[in-house]
Amino acid sequence: MALNGKTATELIETQKRYDIFVRFQEPFRKDESDIENILIETAAGYRIPVSEVASIIEDRNPAIIRRENALRRVMIQCNVNDRDIGSAVDEMKARIAGLQMPSGYFITFGGTYENQIHAMRQLTVVILLTIVIVFSLLVVSFRSVKNALLIIINIPLALAGGILILFISGNTLSVPSIVGFVALIGIAVQDGIVLVSHINGYRKQRIDIREAVVKAGNNKIRPVLMTTFTTMLGLVPLVLRHATGSEIQQPLAIVIMFGLLFSTIITLGVLPTLYLVMEKSR
Repeated sequence: MALNGKTATELIETQKRYDIFVRFQEPFRKDESDIENILIETAAGYRIPVSEVASIIEDRNPAIIRRENALRRVMIQCNVNDRDIGSAVDEMKARIAGLQMPSGYFITFGGTYENQIHAMRQLTVVILLTIVIVFSLLVVSFRSVKNALLIIINIPLALAGGILILFISGNTLSVPSIVGFVALIGIAVQDGIVLVSHINGYRKQRIDIREAVVKAGNNKIRPVLMTTFTTMLGLVPLVLRHATGSEIQQPLAIVIMFGLLFSTIITLGVLPTLYLVMEKSR
């Protein structure tokens, strides 16, 4: 109280409030000797200077000691602008990798980055569960493991297109991009279901397998391409946007846009070929 002061009361003027501090005047707290001569009261009621019971030593210490999980910590905060958090943290890790930390010291990254890592782990589990559930539903629907496998094969190939465009565009795997991959799974499966269903429909009419594949492809190429290009055009503004929030929207839009294009090529080109190969291998 003698040095730092203590709030004694408040002064109110109109709508403003001012704290009133009580502490020693400047001449009585200028240097170390002034502090040593501050009088304190003992239990017996006597008043003695601080120098009688304590030594005044100047040292550097934190004003507040913060702890997390029973360990002391010093926190450095920053905001990441115009780039994703994952790449920024990777760059920071690379730069501090050569630092010689004192014994017992270590550096961890928390905040939004920690939440992102946690979310990515959860989304990874969601993707795997989604694939398993979709495969099970396809087997029940088509009553054929081969047809279900044929459609599921589209998923990793479509995801490969999304990963490739992330690498080309300089983006990293993040929560928004993973959400885009989840959307790609649904699109790839939907297109595959449409094509395989039509091929099976023609085969039920006793049409040759090769002719059935060609007919189904010809009949579905226009609606599939129209759906693909209209979706891609709708995502163009998000891909080209550079305003606040674009670091979240761009990876999501890029993955869906170019992953969808890759998935469409696979659906119309690779999937019919795989269908022929699987059926002829019986």
